[in-house]
Amino acid sequence: MLTLSRLQTELDDRAATPAPAQPSFWKEFRRRMRYLFCCGANNNRLEPDFTDLNEVYVPKMYPDWLPLEQNQRYQNNKQRLYQAAYENICPADHIVPERDKRGELVQIGSGRYGTVFLARYKPTGDYVAVKRFKRNKSSEIHIRREAAFLDILQETKLCPKFYGILEEKRQSTSKFANLSIVMELVRLKENTKQCFNLKSFVQTQFARGGLTTKDWFNFNIELAQGLMEVHERGICILNLKDENIMVSRDSEGAIHPRLVDLGGVVLLDDDNPIVPPQTFTERKLNIFNKKRPSLAPELFKSSKPTAQIDIFSLGCIFEDLGKREMMCDLTELALWCTTSDPSLRPTLAVIVKELGELAVKL
Repeated sequence: MLTLSRLQTELDDRAATPAPAQPSFWKEFRRRMRYLFCCGANNNRLEPDFTDLNEVYVPKMYPDWLPLEQNQRYQNNKQRLYQAAYENICPADHIVPERDKRGELVQIGSGRYGTVFLARYKPTGDYVAVKRFKRNKSSEIHIRREAAFLDILQETKLCPKFYGILEEKRQSTSKFANLSIVMELVRLKENTKQCFNLKSFVQTQFARGGLTTKDWFNFNIELAQGLMEVHERGICILNLKDENIMVSRDSEGAIHPRLVDLGGVVLLDDDNPIVPPQTFTERKLNIFNKKRPSLAPELFKSSKPTAQIDIFSLGCIFEDLGKREMMCDLTELALWCTTSDPSLRPTLAVIVKELGELAVKL
């Protein structure tokens, strides 16, 4: 069952082929972007100078392994992403915050980089999620960058609808930045305000007794298919974990995955490593790996962003679900996805095929 196909081997070889060494518009752009972040993007007076980028040679900007019909989409998304990071993407109008009986904002959840609040989109009355970012953790560029990715990926089944950026003038002493991201509220059911990520959902009574093994396999198939759709747009999630995957139920009781946190996403097949060399000592690397076991080990070895990094994280999700739900076949597939050698991991197409064959046997 776990034999790599010739197609997968060919795609891995292509993906591993280094790009020709020539001046690149996007490489120069990214170099200046990284310089901007290193200098401190929170300084509003610090602005990148992109006036002379037209003099830089523009090479082919898409990976050779993408099907021909997806190459133009990949190229357009890359240009659209960088433009949107510095432009007003789409102002989120008619957003009314939801308040409790004490008049305080209704909080949905919080994390290291910000807090999510409940609100309504006035024209339709739909509930939305407003993600506010901590001022000392996120710069304006970071927020606009995440919004740009959301704008692109809202067309996929895995990502929620994007309403736009909400700009609010706050005091400099406020812990939240002036910009917030407004997106669709992913609820467990339409007639409730309850929201569950995968980590908390598996502990509910419904998950423990109301779902069959086939239900979970269908959920995992949909997750793998959604991730494949994201990769086809030239984007790597990089931070795929159960805490960032929301669970929703349809009218028939089937569960579906939705991805809500895109703060760590990067472009696939970038020219530069995600983590620069010499960033981690061996001691720090071992400590960090224990805290973030869902991250692929090659990420800390100056690896460039590839589909295999997300596949490793997907395997960690499979492993947890396989052990929790006593699904031995899923655990076996998880071991394949999390092998230390990225070239030996299956492609998403192979994963979807394997999951489909296992689901049919149930």
